[in-house]
Amino acid sequence: DGSSLDTNRWNAIVNHNPDAVEVAGGELTITTEPGDIYFGDTTPPPNNFILQSADHAGSDWTIETKLSGTIDGGYSQGGLMAMQDTDNYVKFDPISDDGSTVINRIELRSEVGAQVIDPQPNVDVPVGTTDIWLRLTKEGTTYSGEYSYDGENWQSMPQSVENPMEAPDFGVFAIGVNQGGDTVSFDHFLLNGEQPGGGGGAGFGDEFDGASLDKAKWNAIVREDESLYRLEDGILWVETVGGDIWQSGDPAPTRNFF
Repeated sequence: DGSSLDTNRWNAIVNHNPDAVEVAGGELTITTEPGDIYFGDTTPPPNNFILQSADHAGSDWTIETKLSGTIDGGYSQGGLMAMQDTDNYVKFDPISDDGSTVINRIELRSEVGAQVIDPQPNVDVPVGTTDIWLRLTKEGTTYSGEYSYDGENWQSMPQSVENPMEAPDFGVFAIGVNQGGDTVSFDHFLLNGEQPGGGGGAGFGDEFDGASLDKAKWNAIVREDESLYRLEDGILWVETVGGDIWQSGDPAPTRNFF
């Protein structure tokens, strides 16, 4: 929101060119410029990796965005990025290959020491798709990607990738590689499913710290049975009981839908 980037939040921007970045209408729009980091930086290097440090994220995290792209060839791309430096990174992005006129695939890539690491998973994008939701999840040294075309139905990339980076910066990026002048607009950026500030500071996510559920946040529990769950060491433990909601369900109704 607003009319400019919050650089207290986005405190690790790489090669910032503010003339190619706009915040307006509830979106961050990057106009692509030539350049790439594939097997090392081009000369000049690409601009506008809009990143933030990971000191508030913990060792494992999930980042998410929705983007709309008008990219049309030249390997133009935009998406999510986790980066130690431009020789060590993981990126997850829709791309328009050289000779294409639209986004034609989504790629998940890892480079270590300026070398691309296998596997190099790709999925084809339906012709004419411009709105794409992305999630990138870090678990230890493993990075996995999910994508959606409607924000509700998610699919996993066929493989995950590995990278030994410790506490990489993360965020969004858009580059033109062989060309410039395209645009990629980001509607939002979520960390662990949570909007910054979360509407008054409560946030939408929950670390399950403390000894009891925050009932102001979890305000629509279905058939709550407190004897069947507990919070302990930052984990919500739920004891299962017989029952289901499939078709007519079980005569003994299920409990504890949080």
